[in-house]
Amino acid sequence: MKTFTKIMSLLIVGIILVLAFASCNGNTSQTTTEKDATETTSEVTTKGTDTTEAQTTIETSEETTTEETTTEETTTEEVTEHQAVQEFDMNDIVLAFGLTSDIHINNSGDAASTKFATALTQLKKKARELGVELDAIVSTGDITNSGTKEQYSILKNIYETNMGKQTPFVFVLGNHDQYQPLSNAYDIFNTEQYTGTMVDDSLIKYGNVHYVLNGIHFVAICPNTYSSGNYSCPFTSKTKNWLDETLEEITTADPGAPVFVLVHPMIYDTAYGSTLEVSTQCCWYTTELTDILSQYPQVIALSGHLHFTVNDERCIMQTDFTTIGCGSTSYMAVMNGGYENMSSATVMNDAQQVSDGYLFLVDSKGNVKVVRMDFSNKSETKEPWIIPAPEANKSHLNFYRKDRKYNDNPAPVFGTENVIYIDNVAKNASGYLPKFCWQSATDDDMVFLYEVSIMNESGVVIQKWKFLSDYYRVTDAKDMKTEYSVQNRIAGGRLSFDTKYTIRIIAFDCWENASDPAVMEFTGNSEGEITITYSNFKITEQ
Repeated sequence: MKTFTKIMSLLIVGIILVLAFASCNGNTSQTTTEKDATETTSEVTTKGTDTTEAQTTIETSEETTTEETTTEETTTEEVTEHQAVQEFDMNDIVLAFGLTSDIHINNSGDAASTKFATALTQLKKKARELGVELDAIVSTGDITNSGTKEQYSILKNIYETNMGKQTPFVFVLGNHDQYQPLSNAYDIFNTEQYTGTMVDDSLIKYGNVHYVLNGIHFVAICPNTYSSGNYSCPFTSKTKNWLDETLEEITTADPGAPVFVLVHPMIYDTAYGSTLEVSTQCCWYTTELTDILSQYPQVIALSGHLHFTVNDERCIMQTDFTTIGCGSTSYMAVMNGGYENMSSATVMNDAQQVSDGYLFLVDSKGNVKVVRMDFSNKSETKEPWIIPAPEANKSHLNFYRKDRKYNDNPAPVFGTENVIYIDNVAKNASGYLPKFCWQSATDDDMVFLYEVSIMNESGVVIQKWKFLSDYYRVTDAKDMKTEYSVQNRIAGGRLSFDTKYTIRIIAFDCWENASDPAVMEFTGNSEGEITITYSNFKITEQ
């Protein structure tokens, strides 16, 4: 009897548990449905105006119970905590624009004109390969070489020949454009093609314009001078106030969409080159916009001026907003690093042979895809950058921060121990000069430079050189040179006969990660014979 009683008790408990589970399951299903509806409402609220938000809140309050309101609050918290992911919908593109910076049009038919036409052709071709047509071409300044009406007319003719008269040309003016009155630009670009997208040109005499293309906002602003004497380009208080007010209006209306700010100088201490200081009268960056832009995580600041090649990963940087350095269609440059084979502190000997820019794509969710273009090689460069749609918690700004250089970023590596060899020797009675050759290193990205040092028997560096790799001329690391060389030039004379020297070569990536050194010891005699050994060597820097 006791056994029967126990069995009946267990059956009753089981039935109760089944009924309780069914009840919970039904409530769970209902809660999920309510949550889905709440998420949809939340998305509308984010994209809508203040009026829409108020109406949505009222309607939700009337239709939901206290329990449903609790669910809505939980969902809102979940949306706030959402972490941005790098996604892009190639099937839902709302805006496609090409970017050509620092065009420097001078004379009809010159190299700059040819490169600009080539860039437009390449951008159209790439866009069509991706299944879209270009909605506009954007430029971040120095569209002419000296700002004359004749140069703007040449530029306009090239543009309309290649893009037709329907594709908008959106631009900010640069220091070269300001050599003449800014009004020259707008006197020539005065048709609807160039002004039809303007929603505010009240400060156009200062070079400040607000454009809208397919619902995406562009704000162009100009400093009042590039020769302030303290390296930083200053802006008038009128311009800065207008920028702040315009960005507040845009982002309040649509906080989930990117906003492109066009400004010729770099925003200080952001993307590569934004700290450049050289002994010239021209300022390369501005410190006056950071506080304003930092209030608006939707901002993608596009800057030219530097001509730094777009295949350098440092050309995109995220702080409280995103900054991108925009290369040049006319010629390339690099940070002042004391490199060999340069025509100036920042311009390579072969800089005129390189031309690059971008293709920007924006999808309906506000994600941005940045395709890097090498116009001189007529190809895409590396992998595109993906900037996620703006998030209130700024999680979309965590993909291209400065500290990414420390995260899983290996240093370059030389392939073999005996990397260095001597090709030939120039000698006379007082000593000799060997030609050093070395095999290139490899990297997960691209090797940026090689540092070559010659040490005496005591390990003291008696000569040091820095050589840029050819990274700026290729679209893929496999196309880089496999060997480099230098004819030794010892300061103050030649290497002495029958004396042991050491050559050390270190490869660096763009983040300044250094390889293990390739080291070779050598001794030369008066007969021109070189004895070589390979070993590790302790260096004493002086």
